[in-house]
Amino acid sequence: MAIKGASLSVYLTLRRVWGAVFARGQEADRFAELPEISLGSGVLWVHVGDATDGAALSDVLEELLEDRPDLFVLVTKQKGSDTKRLASLLPANARVEIAPPDLPSAANAFIRHYKPDVCLWLDLTLNVSLLEAAKNVELIMADAAVPLPGAGNWLPGVQRAALRYFDKFLVLDTRQDRKLRRLGVADDKREVVGKLQGVTAPLPCSQAERDSLAELFAARPVWLAAGLPLRELGAVLTAHKHANRRSHRLLLVISPQDMADGEKMLAQVEAAGWSAGLRSRDDEPESRVDVYIADLPEELGLWYRLAPVSFLAGSLLGDGPGNPSEAAALGTAMIIGSNSGEYEQSCRRFIEVGAAISVADAAELVEAVERLLAPDQVALMASAAWAEITAGAGALDRVVETVNAALDARGV
Repeated sequence: MAIKGASLSVYLTLRRVWGAVFARGQEADRFAELPEISLGSGVLWVHVGDATDGAALSDVLEELLEDRPDLFVLVTKQKGSDTKRLASLLPANARVEIAPPDLPSAANAFIRHYKPDVCLWLDLTLNVSLLEAAKNVELIMADAAVPLPGAGNWLPGVQRAALRYFDKFLVLDTRQDRKLRRLGVADDKREVVGKLQGVTAPLPCSQAERDSLAELFAARPVWLAAGLPLRELGAVLTAHKHANRRSHRLLLVISPQDMADGEKMLAQVEAAGWSAGLRSRDDEPESRVDVYIADLPEELGLWYRLAPVSFLAGSLLGDGPGNPSEAAALGTAMIIGSNSGEYEQSCRRFIEVGAAISVADAAELVEAVERLLAPDQVALMASAAWAEITAGAGALDRVVETVNAALDARGV
């Protein structure tokens, strides 16, 4: 697509001069020396930003590769990003590289080497030189929104002009759609599809066991500490103590991060004065039990279904929680600590839409548990979680459909 604009031309000329004087072609040489690759089955290039949901991208690529197993997939990130962690989330045949800098010589060498047919752009920072070099590539921006200030932000009109490189915008929400329209993006290029996020299959459980336990609990309130490390046990017991003053029949279910810690946790819980049960020795969570330690594997789906409120443990003092989408998909209101680990983007998203409460320390955990003793608040959060889960599935399907259509149009 031919892009016109005096500001854009000036910017690219200045970047070309900068590259010739200061970079001395080193970045271009790096791409020129890359080994040859087979291009017979077509090339899909995906450029991601730091905020990209790696799990969602993995789901997109798996669906695309199911129909196109020989498709070459290249994923790029900006310099300074963690490519190893991203590669660990993606299909084995996806190559992850550092993208060239915003220099025409490097960008042109990159495009000449890989010859991508279609690009899925998932970064709100626009590498203008790279977009110019890829002007003959079908460019699709997903999670589309107003770009972040980039290198050309000092020159009026560059960001606006750079948006014209894109052939399709799969827009984040109606607010961003209005902003993109004001920036001159044509109506036929924009489609509001929502946030791209991974599709999480509900964790399994025995329906008979679920029904039996639900009958045993009767109208008793229950909350869950999911994936609890030993170091967070004290904070959870403190929260349970405070909440128990308001709801005397409240049951705490603990699913340990390490199932081998079950007996250690039992000893600490009983030493704190609680009546406790241990699932691995066939104890039942009967009415006398205050804390029930569910130390059998593969049962988290059961407890998410039974507990209206879940603290995603590991997020206060540990290395991060488990997948929040697994909890959200089963209708439990979530409490998440400040360390969300590898699920940072997902946790932030659920907090923003009101499906989860963020807590910074043990004191805030106490407040969150007490707040969620109100059933109406829990119901609102569960509804928000489900809406976010289903919206993400629709966005993922639409991204896959759009990329497939672009690859078909290119004869890939």
